[in-house]
Amino acid sequence: MAENKRSFLRLKLRLIFREIFYFLLLSLVSFSLLEIIWPGSVLAYFNLNLLLLICLLVAILLIYWPKK
Repeated sequence: MAENKRSFLRLKLRLIFREIFYFLLLSLVSFSLLEIIWPGSVLAYFNLNLLLLICLLVAILLIYWPKK
């Protein structure tokens, strides 16, 4: 019973991290496009390198996360 509960929690956490990755990736793409269209509009307030680093860390975590 405890193993099923742990497996369920792992699957839920994997789903949450996957959604976070999708959100971060979409944010990175949209901010990059905004920066191309209006230079200085995003970089004046936010560093895209930090967003890229967090996105990569979540992606690496998802790759090495056990699926079962």
